[in-house]
Amino acid sequence: MARLVPSDIGRLELAGGHRPELETLRYLGEVLPADYTVFHGVHWSREYRGHAVYGEIDFAVVNRAGRVLLIEQKNGPLLESDAGLAKAYPGGVVKPVGDQVRRGLEGVREKFKVVHAGHANLHLDYLVYCPDHRVVRLNAAALDASRVVDASARGRLAERIAELLGPGTAAADGWVEKVEDFFAQTFEVRVDIHAQVSAHERQFTRLGSGLARTLAGFEMDPLRLRVRATAGSGKTFVAHAFFERAVARGRRPLLVCFNRPLAERLKALMGQAGRVNTFFGLCDAFLADRGRRLDFGQMKTDRDFWRRVADMVTAETVPDNWRFDCLIVDEGQDFDQEWFEILRLFLSDDADVLWLEDPDQNLLGKPPVRLDGFARFSTPVNHRTPVTIARFIQRVLPIAFECGSHLPGLGVTVTPYERSEDQPTPPAWSWSSAACSAG
Repeated sequence: MARLVPSDIGRLELAGGHRPELETLRYLGEVLPADYTVFHGVHWSREYRGHAVYGEIDFAVVNRAGRVLLIEQKNGPLLESDAGLAKAYPGGVVKPVGDQVRRGLEGVREKFKVVHAGHANLHLDYLVYCPDHRVVRLNAAALDASRVVDASARGRLAERIAELLGPGTAAADGWVEKVEDFFAQTFEVRVDIHAQVSAHERQFTRLGSGLARTLAGFEMDPLRLRVRATAGSGKTFVAHAFFERAVARGRRPLLVCFNRPLAERLKALMGQAGRVNTFFGLCDAFLADRGRRLDFGQMKTDRDFWRRVADMVTAETVPDNWRFDCLIVDEGQDFDQEWFEILRLFLSDDADVLWLEDPDQNLLGKPPVRLDGFARFSTPVNHRTPVTIARFIQRVLPIAFECGSHLPGLGVTVTPYERSEDQPTPPAWSWSSAACSAG
């Protein structure tokens, strides 16, 4: 059997492919031997005097040596006139078959030269196949009787192709691969990671900021709002919007999160107004301002180091310059109940409190902080994760969320390993040192 490109004829039929040509394609695939590759529906284009010229070849048959036979199939009745064989189309348009064949040969030959830097040794031949018309008279300079297979010889189409092309002998110079790649109309593309990231950032900004707009409509004085939202839902946009709104109202916001990398990123977003820090970074800064410097070297041997730091904070009197009018807690799932009680020491009596958390990211297994009198808002929509990655996560992990992104993403690659020592060794750090370092 010959190799067909495209190979899935059923899909071509569902896509509305021209049935007579698909029947021919199926016939050639079954009758021609494996020495031939049959390309169907080859579109070509070339520039001519500043304009793009287009055309289509019904079939291109390539043998093992890279020799090519272009086949123009004409279904239905044809016109035989003094101008030669022609095909009438709707609207009164009549096109000479010979001219179409000539344009196809010239177009393919010239485009091949352009693509392959002037190589002119592409061996091209042609065949006109008219399965519904018996040619009585052939009076056309552009066509030769030996290159026409009409209704009387339709059962010999494959035989005629084999006579004109022959099976050919494959050479080791890669020529046939070059010819086949040309008719397969392939081109190599590489993913531009920066373009992918930019597209995701633009969409995430557009969709994720919607949560901030929704929560901005809450009317509560003072605000007591607990938001449980999945990863990628836009919690950072919410924190940023509430922080900026507090500043615009002349209030002093305090934004506290669990890990230092997030705190540094949030500092860059929020600017100089207010204060952004990790919980333990806040404790360190406050105690330093009170003249009490912490010795972080004790962390290695003292398991109760941070508990003693918390006790030191609660023992101090909080002055007015350390009181805030708005508290925003991000990564609330990683906070202890005691931490919230300590944070309240830094707040004015009518301070707004916005608590953001994602229970699915509670890697430390902490119980949820009790927030009495808080309104609650929950959303499971993840706008950040592209579709292919979201589906993979939903399939392999017990995390329930809705994919709100419409971008496909680059997919997921799984690298299995059989021995634990084959897994890359993670860096030597701990939650306490990474999250709580106050530097």
